[in-house]
Amino acid sequence: MSGLGKLNPVDLRSYWKNEAKDFTRWLAKQENLKELGKIIDIDEIELIEAESDVGDFNVDIFAQDPLTDTKIIIENQLEKSDHDHLGKLITYASGKEAQIIIWIVKKAREEHVQAVSWLNEKTDSSVNFFLLEIELWQIGNSLPAPKFNVVAKPNGWARAQKEIRSVSDTDKLKLSFWQYFAETAFDDELFGRIFRKRAPLARTTYTMASGRPGCEIVLRIAPSEQRISAGCYIKSAHSVIFEELRKRNHELEEILPDEDFEWKTMDKNMQFLTSKDNIDLADRAQWDKCLSWFKKIAINVGQFIKKQHNL
Repeated sequence: MSGLGKLNPVDLRSYWKNEAKDFTRWLAKQENLKELGKIIDIDEIELIEAESDVGDFNVDIFAQDPLTDTKIIIENQLEKSDHDHLGKLITYASGKEAQIIIWIVKKAREEHVQAVSWLNEKTDSSVNFFLLEIELWQIGNSLPAPKFNVVAKPNGWARAQKEIRSVSDTDKLKLSFWQYFAETAFDDELFGRIFRKRAPLARTTYTMASGRPGCEIVLRIAPSEQRISAGCYIKSAHSVIFEELRKRNHELEEILPDEDFEWKTMDKNMQFLTSKDNIDLADRAQWDKCLSWFKKIAINVGQFIKKQHNL
């Protein structure tokens, strides 16, 4: 039996002399982005642009997950992690509205591991930070082989990604639509001030707090029925509020004269919803129209509920 080879570390700068010209160009190749994706449980990372503008600065790699249209930024540092790059990372994430932020370094300082972990804990689940170390190894005179090591990532990330990729085509459509909604609707100053963003899921509904206990603003999509709906869910324990609001339906009709709200009592809650038909959610060109309608209904229904101070 022949002997085994010995793994030897290779200095990163001996192979990638220049961070931007050598390492970023190497990583931007599709086969290398795919290998990076495997490390962080993303089936595919698709390059949008290398050295992509963010104001007066450039992020090393701007990419996306084509399955979910999730925007990704990657910042490279072939040295120990430092405060300067951490600040850049947050600036670039904001400028590109990225949901996956990847920082690749030669060696991660403990305080930066803690900082990335803290960011994952304090931001909502639609924003995810990764800190990776990159190494080069070779056996004898072999070509150097890269190795990524994840040193900080979001809690439960692998499980969440597995769930996303196991859903049906319809659920993928739901998830993509609500991701677009969460990315876009809250840019509206009034809407963003009234409602708090929640993590999008592959579900029929997207709910938001109305500001009144027991009452939730609900936005609903039904791709197979080509229908969208919006209004309010009220928990059964708050049936008095539901009945009082129904008595004042005329006020809601004055606010939204073109809408026809259906008031319904169900097993676990009550609801009043208005619907819009002939909406093909598979046609992304219709999404902005849906968002505008959802925002209009949510804002006005929320104001209608809050107006009833004596409930």
